[in-house]
Amino acid sequence: MTALLAFVAVVGGAAGGLVLGARDDPILRVEDVQVRADRRTGNCPSAEYRFVATVRTDGAGGDLTMRWARPDGQRTEITTVAVPQGRREVEAELRFSVSGRSPLTGTAQLQVLTPQPATSPMVRIDYACP
Repeated sequence: MTALLAFVAVVGGAAGGLVLGARDDPILRVEDVQVRADRRTGNCPSAEYRFVATVRTDGAGGDLTMRWARPDGQRTEITTVAVPQGRREVEAELRFSVSGRSPLTGTAQLQVLTPQPATSPMVRIDYACP
């Protein structure tokens, strides 16, 4: 089994700058986390699954730290994504491959760790060798 992790900020327009100083800026808040899969079932000899999570924020800007809980029970490395002020959505992608004759049933879930904990619903996949 292999997994590829990618975080993609859904951005457009001009990039903003960072100003250090007094903390009068609003703090980034996560409003919602959802995940979808391009497929839910697969069969031998191999299958690839693609999960895309959408993290909705209040647009305040700041850093999100996230990781995936993979269908094989492992967790990805923690990744930090800088969200520009005014941006309300960030997408995170997990690609997960299964091969061989061993069946697998598992779930994928995006876990936002900061600025406050939030998790997506679990998305179940099945891999079978009929």
